[in-house]
Amino acid sequence: MSIFLFGIFGLTNVNAAENSNPNLTPIGVTPDLNVDGQVKDKGYYDFNVGNEGINKKLKVTLVNPNRNKNVNVIIKTNPATTGNNVTAVYSKTPHHFDNSMKLSMGNMLQLENDSDNSVTLKPNEQKNIYFNLKTPNNKQFKEFKGTILGGIYILEYTKDNPNQQISNRYAYAIGVRVNKGKHVYPDLKLNKVHASTTNLQNQVIANIQNFKPSILGSVDVNSKVTKKNSKSIVASKTTKNGQISPNSSFNYAIPWKTGRVTPGRYTLTTKVVSHDPQFNKPKTWYLKKDFSISVGEAAKLNTKVTHSIPWFLISTLLLLLILIIFIITTLVMRKRKNK
Repeated sequence: MSIFLFGIFGLTNVNAAENSNPNLTPIGVTPDLNVDGQVKDKGYYDFNVGNEGINKKLKVTLVNPNRNKNVNVIIKTNPATTGNNVTAVYSKTPHHFDNSMKLSMGNMLQLENDSDNSVTLKPNEQKNIYFNLKTPNNKQFKEFKGTILGGIYILEYTKDNPNQQISNRYAYAIGVRVNKGKHVYPDLKLNKVHASTTNLQNQVIANIQNFKPSILGSVDVNSKVTKKNSKSIVASKTTKNGQISPNSSFNYAIPWKTGRVTPGRYTLTTKVVSHDPQFNKPKTWYLKKDFSISVGEAAKLNTKVTHSIPWFLISTLLLLLILIIFIITTLVMRKRKNK
């Protein structure tokens, strides 16, 4: 799968192509940034507004450059969230908004025509897709200060034949940002910490929240878990150059070093450093929380994890098996010879 992200940092090739068709060229996605009030020299939609808010029509042009292949496109508008790998995510609408979020881009940015949420582009076809960006006219918006962030998410897919599953996928995200009032600085806190099992691996899950309406960029996260009142590290993880969306939280998964967890009391320590230029110098958060794993929890977690047998144990068992076969064969041959 190939994914291209057209968002806060412009057009970036995120993943190299996998299972790609050499005869397929990705569609062209071009946002019309020549909109009244648009902040200049930005590769995404960016507006500074006052209490009067904003009511704009946005246009994105899609082009299918392929000569002999239709391309299917799904189009959505979503609020920005933060993925568990510490990246801004525009690809989905959360089931529940963060409890710190007062205003969501998901309620302000809509397709002008609902039928455009799924379109098919014929070979060499060009199509304009229109969106309405409208802020609410209420007391909550007038009192709001900060950033509201979301995006236009475009998923392109093709099938080589009607009976085949999707063979090529490209995704695009065009950032849409509305800034209002005096600049608000992001802030972080550590919520729940617990042990869990994901993909047959025991992990410590730390829920980290940016509870302010402000983007936090250039983020380095360094987490470690120790036995309480001990320096012995049982789990650790580091992530570089992440991004955290406004009013969002994410579950940071820290893998358990030994695979199997043991019951006891533990301490999670997380250091988050941002080199975002909105700060005069690197901004650092120290997040710390104690948590416990009961005997029952440890047993339940460990039963979910499958461990491969160490190679040296396999070698030892094979040698023992060969030795047993040799001894049995020797005894049988001697017995026959004596007869």
